[in-house]
Parts: sequence; C-alpha cells; structure tokens
Amino acid sequence: MDSYYIIKNELNKYYVNIHKNKNKYNILVGGIKKKCVNFTMYNDDEIGVLELLENDSRCFLFQDTNNSDIIDLLRTSLYFMYVKFPTLKYIEFSDTSFITCKNNKRMSLPDLMTVKYDETWYEYHFNAIPYDNEDILFQKSRIKELKNKKIELSTEEFINKHYATYRLKNGNTNKNIKIKKHIIEKTKEKYKQNITFKEYLDIFIDEDCIYYENIFNNIIGQKLQNTKWLININIIKKYNVTLTMTKIDKIQQNDDLNKLSKNLRRNNKNKLAKLGGCLYHGYYKE
Repeated sequence: MDSYYIIKNELNKYYVNIHKNKNKYNILVGGIKKKCVNFTMYNDDEIGVLELLENDSRCFLFQDTNNSDIIDLLRTSLYFMYVKFPTLKYIEFSDTSFITCKNNKRMSLPDLMTVKYDETWYEYHFNAIPYDNEDILFQKSRIKELKNKKIELSTEEFINKHYATYRLKNGNTNKNIKIKKHIIEKTKEKYKQNITFKEYLDIFIDEDCIYYENIFNNIIGQKLQNTKWLININIIKKYNVTLTMTKIDKIQQNDDLNKLSKNLRRNNKNKLAKLGGCLYHGYYKE
C-alpha cells in the first residue's frame, strides 16, 4: 500500500512516497525521477534507518526551484519523519559519504570534514552522535595526530615521495601532466619544511580535491568511512522553519507539474507545526 505527499518549506518542494508492507515502511523523498532520501521504519519503533542520502539536481520537485540543497533535503525529510511517526526517537545510519574529485576519484567525506573542522558532515549539520563512541574517539584521535604531525621532509623530498608516481597512477595525459605541474609549482611556492599536514592541505583549500586527494588518501585514508551514527529526531525542534504537507495521488512522470504547483499554492492549508529555535551553525563548502 502506497501513499504520496508533497512537502514544502521556504526553499524547496519534495515528493514523498511511503510504501507500507505489513508493519514495515519504506519512505522515499526527492523529485519525480530521482528519490534522494530513503528511510526504513517499523510500526511503533523508536529507531528508523537512513538507507540513502544523495545529492542531485533532480532531488527537488519543481524545475522553477533553484535552491537544491542536500542539507535542506535531509532536514525537511527529518521533519516529515518526526510528524508521521510519533514513536520515532533516532535515525540510525552508516556514514558512507564521499566527495568526487574532477578526476572521478573519491575522498571520504567524514575524514575530510574531521581534518578540516574536527567534525563529520553529519555532526556539523545534524549533531549526529556515534553509535560506538569509543571507536570514533580513537579514530578521531588518530586523525588529529596525523593532521598535526610535522612534515620533516625537504620540498624536493616531499614532492618525490608523494607526487613522483602521480602521473603513473592517474594516467599520462596532458590534463594530468598539467594538474601535476600545478601541484608541484604551488607546493614549491607554499611548502615549508616542518609544516603540518593540515597546513599543507590549507594550501589547496579553495581548489578541487583533485589537487590533494592523492596525499590525503596516503596520509589520512578512510578511518571514519562506514562508521555507524545516530541522529536524535528531536533536533528538528530547534529549527525555525514552517513546513507544509499535502497528501496527493501518485504523480506520473508526464503529469503537468506547473499546474500541480499552482494548485498546491492555492490549496496549501495543511501546515505542520512551526518549530522554534535554530541549530544551523555552519555550512559545508565542498
């Protein structure tokens, strides 16, 4: 049995499909062609599971919306879960998040965020708490130790160790030769013996991760990738956002979405509670 909703806040509108099979719910949130959030939930359970969170321009419903934002997407989805499932207290998930560099190589987002800000993306934006606090503290202590460790190599030694094989690993193309040349030139300009890894990373902080993924993966790696976390659902009470929810029939891909949008604006009276306060304490640049 399926039910369908459109949820809307000040920025975006999303399409929600709830599929119920006996006592299990599968909740999909996103656009018509792309569902970017997936929760599973059992009747009267206190813990739901975030199975998927994906960032894509097709995650929002109407094409006249230009504010697609993965933080807004998850925050709005959590609102919906909070209202639809009164027994829900926590959302459980494994942090498998990553960023993709221009050379299509991936970097572990929880590790990169911890190097930059001492918190993972989910901690930074949603106050996520570790499922196994002892293990997370240990891994974070290792990351802190590595990022603050002084690099005692000379400039030439440093380049030879970390970038001599760059072209071999990434292919002998003009593009990769140009990237390697840029890295080496900037390293020669900014690198100083006995700087920390974090200080070296800051040299490329405003550039694509293609310029530092090689050394990052060599030194830091994926210590926090696939770790388990919890989000306390009551966190949404601290946001100051009005959310509206409208139950609808299933939207077909060839439906007139502009007409539907006008009807929703005209009839959008089913407002959820306005939630007070504000937790939004930063943003992620990547």
